[in-house]
Amino acid sequence: MQQSSPQSEESGTALPPIKPELDQRDPRIVFFQIGYIERTQRKIFAAVFSKYQLHPSQGFALSTIVRFPGRSQRELADAMRIERATVTVTLQKLERGGFIRREPDPDDQRIMRIYPTQKGIDAEAYITGEMKRFHEACSKALTEDESLRMRHLLQKLEDAVLQYQQTIK
Repeated sequence: MQQSSPQSEESGTALPPIKPELDQRDPRIVFFQIGYIERTQRKIFAAVFSKYQLHPSQGFALSTIVRFPGRSQRELADAMRIERATVTVTLQKLERGGFIRREPDPDDQRIMRIYPTQKGIDAEAYITGEMKRFHEACSKALTEDESLRMRHLLQKLEDAVLQYQQTIK
């Protein structure tokens, strides 16, 4: 079955291949396509987060806070697998934006517990809804069997990338 070329939205004309100088059987094409999808997804998510003037990393932190209210800054850093200093800056921005509030731990006044405000809950609900809508729309492009096969193939590719990464450290 022959695939049609993607169309330009503006002109309706066929777009050139991703990398015309490469044979379409060249294994690098897969990486170009993955990169293109990832960059496009980032742009889409940035547009979603911009409704609330949030950076995607702030949205991730907000989502974690809404799902697990009352965690300390250290617990949030551990849950998000990021440095505590990065969490500090992120929480400061979220607090200035009115998305979270901090309260001292009743048992240890040195620890601040982080809670979402109503604005934070509303923003997280919007972001989560838009991300779900995006994933559902994209998932419709594949049958269930194709999706399972794709996940299997991507897992194999991820394993190979991680294995290669070990050789360059």
